[in-house]
Amino acid sequence: MRRLAAIASILAITPPASAWFFTPHSQEHHEAVVIGSGYGGSVSALRLGEAGIQTVVFEKGRDWSVKLPSLEANTFATLESVVVPLLGDSRSSWLSNICFGNIYVNELPFDKPCRINTGILEMNSTESNHYDLSPAIRTENVDVMVGVGVGGGSLINNGITYRPFREGWERSYDLEQYPYMNEVWNDLESTYFDRAEGVLNPSVIPDDILATKYYENVRTHHKNMIAAGYPQTNGDDDHKLHGTDLLPMTVNWQAVREEMTYQRTPSIIEGEVWWGTNSGAKNSLDKSGNYLGKAKATGNVDVRPLHTVKSIRFDENSQLYTLEISRTDKDYDVRENITVTTPNLIVSAGSLGTTKLMMAAKNQGGLPNLNEHVGSKWSNNGNTFTLRTVKDSRISQGGPAGSKSTDFDDPNATLVIENLSQKVPNLVSLDPSRSHLVGAIATIAIGVPSGEGQFGWDAANEEVTLSWPKDASKNIYDKFFSIMEELDEYGQHEQLPIEQAQGISVHPLGGMPIGLATDMHCGVKNYPNLYAIDGSVIPGSSALANPALLISSMAERCIDKTVDTILSQRN
Repeated sequence: MRRLAAIASILAITPPASAWFFTPHSQEHHEAVVIGSGYGGSVSALRLGEAGIQTVVFEKGRDWSVKLPSLEANTFATLESVVVPLLGDSRSSWLSNICFGNIYVNELPFDKPCRINTGILEMNSTESNHYDLSPAIRTENVDVMVGVGVGGGSLINNGITYRPFREGWERSYDLEQYPYMNEVWNDLESTYFDRAEGVLNPSVIPDDILATKYYENVRTHHKNMIAAGYPQTNGDDDHKLHGTDLLPMTVNWQAVREEMTYQRTPSIIEGEVWWGTNSGAKNSLDKSGNYLGKAKATGNVDVRPLHTVKSIRFDENSQLYTLEISRTDKDYDVRENITVTTPNLIVSAGSLGTTKLMMAAKNQGGLPNLNEHVGSKWSNNGNTFTLRTVKDSRISQGGPAGSKSTDFDDPNATLVIENLSQKVPNLVSLDPSRSHLVGAIATIAIGVPSGEGQFGWDAANEEVTLSWPKDASKNIYDKFFSIMEELDEYGQHEQLPIEQAQGISVHPLGGMPIGLATDMHCGVKNYPNLYAIDGSVIPGSSALANPALLISSMAERCIDKTVDTILSQRN
């Protein structure tokens, strides 16, 4: 099993070339800088650009823009390009000599070797990635998978975009202990959910697409959950806390129709979403009509891919932030080192990316006055996975997702269950012990964990650490699998051990919790004009919804204040 890993290490390219050759160095100054181009960074970029604030967005990953028509060549890796060749498709994985991706790839009985490359999925694990030039991080009891590229997580998620309920908010946050979260909710509900939805523009699967052969996965899961006692809500409140609905998603459904007629590369209809969508049917943040595309159209925002921010420091005298940045190529060879100064810094590198930059700066002297709450309130959002077979059927995997069911019955284990499409590699069908999973329904839970994680600092190795207790989300695990047992009448589920079912988080949240590490509008405490605007400010749970809309809405709320502050300080 490990022989392929050894081959991979031989084949890997070890960056950076600058270790042996002269690398040019330059200096720049910008009115505002945004680190990261995911939901928080893209929202921030648009609103800064609309206000006429000259802004540069630094993104360590590639620009993955899909060129249309998409039939001639794939922009992104595919399941077969990762699994079938001896050397897997390096577009899949960020600076890793092992390819990873959807559930089936991660569970193959052997590792898939990769060439070190700036691929789209980053895995943060028990061993830190020393190829990466940003601060090193290692995790305990959980692997955390995030998207890397212009558009961040929107490139690789399932596009699920719906607003949480007030009841979910109350279950997620102790409003007696943190009464200010009432204020946040009222602002989101009155203004910012609508504002974010107006740009992201999510919608459910149209009936004509849902009825096709490609969407048997969604129809079957939806039908099973209703039969198991989670009735169709039909958009009303009667069953919203214990019921089933179709999922709003950021998908261009006309493009999906064109996939079906081979005018575009079949992608979403086959469940190919985890490494990006080669048809361009997913409305990721980088698209012209979405946040980042609109930001660039203002003429005031410069988005720079393949720029890794290595460190942050603040100078009290000049009141400027200094960033040390490396510009790389696709092989992650350093082409230029850049020192950037700015009076206004928005850190939007995601829960792990933002928090590790802050933790490193706090402990290495760049931002020594960060308070004790930096690195707290982290969570896996209750992410729990399994696969369910369907009796006498190998169903199609049309996606990206489709159906959700809410279960608010137990106040100590509140969760949402969703199906997630997973294209199945042909290799699985050749393995007698796994062939029954071909055509299975991949199922995920989102919930409110009973415990929380904490970031730390390993001074000896100069690494950030993330400690996640093994039982921190056992309440969600137990509830989820009890529901899966009830569904066994319709097809057997795979009873995964907790370390496997919850071994990977795709919804990391927290690290810079609002009201604790930041003020009420994401301003980092003890530092002027420094902001954390992304999933790091959400304290441990996204209130029983996928995080995309909540992060975007929180970013809208925070950047309102940020823009006002920057404009007021111009004169």
